[in-house]
Amino acid sequence: MGWAIAMRPTWTPISFIAVSEDIKDREAFLTEHSQSIRGVVCGRKDEINAELIDALPCLEIVATSSVGVDKVDLAKCRQRNIAVVYSPDVLTDEVADLAVALMLDTLRHISASDRYVRQGL
Repeated sequence: MGWAIAMRPTWTPISFIAVSEDIKDREAFLTEHSQSIRGVVCGRKDEINAELIDALPCLEIVATSSVGVDKVDLAKCRQRNIAVVYSPDVLTDEVADLAVALMLDTLRHISASDRYVRQGL
């Protein structure tokens, strides 16, 4: 998964371009579009570092679909007054549910019993 950018050309309110491994020359792309990129949407593997932020002088917002912002240079964003949004606590209930389910599985030997029955014994 690559990062996506929000651009605001004069003829449309806003458009998104998905940037992934398909772009051969990232620097050339950023140079060509740097004045129109106002937002970056990234995933958990994408890094929004000072170099990328400096290459985008009109950047206003960085949005990440992850639960944390460890791949975003927060100091640089703060320095440039760039908003950073993410999705905290989005998986908290699901992780707790899975933890309880795994404990029940371990205590009651559910998976082991399932394997035993499927072996046709």
